[in-house]
Amino acid sequence: MQQLRDLAKQPSSFILFVGPRCGGVTMPVMPARLFQERFDNGSNTKRPPIGTVAANGRNLAEWLVDDVIGLWTGESDAAAVDKARRGGGDTATLLEELSVALKIVETED
Repeated sequence: MQQLRDLAKQPSSFILFVGPRCGGVTMPVMPARLFQERFDNGSNTKRPPIGTVAANGRNLAEWLVDDVIGLWTGESDAAAVDKARRGGGDTATLLEELSVALKIVETED
């Protein structure tokens, strides 16, 4: 839970849950701050109920398309739509950077 609390301090941080499909949601993604608000009661370990996580999260695919890649429909900014129509001459733009770190934790046997 301390790692979650540290993650929730970061802007735009999310948690990906891997588990069985529940409530029509596969691999739910949930904002870290929302998870902390719902489940952090001061304990050091937590196994959240998958049904509640699914109800408060979004499918990984839906989250990637809508929030990360941004392939939404109905854009209200006419200038953005016009720029997309022109297309040519644009340079690559970094929209989102995902980083993953592995931390090896030694356990006492």
